[in-house]
Amino acid sequence: MKSKIEIADYINSCNKCFAAFLGDENYLQVFSIKFFNMEKDTLIIGLKDKDLKEFDKLSYHKIAITMWDKIKGYQIKGVKITEQLNRNEDTLDSYKNYLKNRGVNCKEITFINYHIKAIYHVTPGKYAGKKVEMEPAIQKSSKK
Repeated sequence: MKSKIEIADYINSCNKCFAAFLGDENYLQVFSIKFFNMEKDTLIIGLKDKDLKEFDKLSYHKIAITMWDKIKGYQIKGVKITEQLNRNEDTLDSYKNYLKNRGVNCKEITFINYHIKAIYHVTPGKYAGKKVEMEPAIQKSSKK
């Protein structure tokens, strides 16, 4: 079993990220994503404004976002967060500062938040395609 922190650290270090969409008439379309960051149950992706219109058009269909480095990787399935963005504001600001320190002009990027519903293995082998089993959260015991 892996912890979400381990998986997030690995995903954030990956060199490749793509969104795959099942478009009209079940035609698969793939979109490269240059800016992405996972923290807890949220995935932030950043798109250049020139790519946003096409991405928005496609993202109304089924979407899977896959990150990998060399041969190991994960696929994230989730839902776009359209309300209550304030709870993710600190994470987004932190990521923007990280990008600015690396010389990225964030004014040309639109950031989209996804609530992560499930993570799957895409690494070839016996776990490929299987849902990642993560360590359960520690729950406080209740006294009666």
